[in-house]
Amino acid sequence: MVPVTGTLAAADGTPLHFEARGSGPPLYVCHGGPEATYSYLANALEPLAQRFTLVYHDYRGCGRSGRAAPESYCFAQLADDLDALRAHLGHERVVVLAHSLGGFVALHYALRHGPRLQGLVLVATTPTGSAGRLWWPALRALGPRRAVRLGAAAAGYALGWAWRPGHPGSRRARYRVLALLQEGREDRREAVQAAEHAAAVASDNAPYLEAEAYRTDLTPDLGHIRCPVLAVCGSRDAVFCAALALYRRHLPSSAVVVLPGVGHHPALEEPEAFLEAVDGFLRDVWRGAGGVD
Repeated sequence: MVPVTGTLAAADGTPLHFEARGSGPPLYVCHGGPEATYSYLANALEPLAQRFTLVYHDYRGCGRSGRAAPESYCFAQLADDLDALRAHLGHERVVVLAHSLGGFVALHYALRHGPRLQGLVLVATTPTGSAGRLWWPALRALGPRRAVRLGAAAAGYALGWAWRPGHPGSRRARYRVLALLQEGREDRREAVQAAEHAAAVASDNAPYLEAEAYRTDLTPDLGHIRCPVLAVCGSRDAVFCAALALYRRHLPSSAVVVLPGVGHHPALEEPEAFLEAVDGFLRDVWRGAGGVD
């Protein structure tokens, strides 16, 4: 199927690049990052386009979308941009699938535009950036060997780079710490790195979204989400695996799938099991609405 691409002008005039693939009930995708485009997910989710219309877009200040005022680089605005795209494409109700940082966009969307939401798929996401809520369960998810490796990497970052935030070496050292928290199947790491590299871009919105992520805590608001929710995570994705406990506690009706031995990219590391879980959820959600057989 040939993708359909276009540009939507947001309410403040910011151009938003989007792409639609496939046919059937709509599945809107919120990518991770912030210094990434949606390409790594578009390739991985392609099999779903046989049954659903997959809609991707670059957030304002990223990729092929335009730059905007810095104060608009926040998750609430990105959620409103997503709803503007929904209205532009004429979809009454949608399912939103979000990965990593995109989870904050999707959760804001659920809280701000809930009546438009048919379902929510949260892939390696967290409702909070608060270390206080996550550090202990994340440490348990790491296990002793990885915890020791993480401690060494974190010490190296703190001693050698944390006080030099603008230096490229500081960013690389910080990403090494994150990689240890998220590392998955060894036989898939090269493929994951290649997909991440291909999607990587310098984003105008990055420092603002990263800062907001760490101070965001939507945990108390999860009970306001009324649509069906599927949360998917890899067992080796320590922080996001820890966040599953928050979904279980505050969204008790949500379905949770943990993929053994998988890291931060379930769609790339264990595509068959991932797509089976997502496809089954989407079919159940839309079957209830009369949208798919």
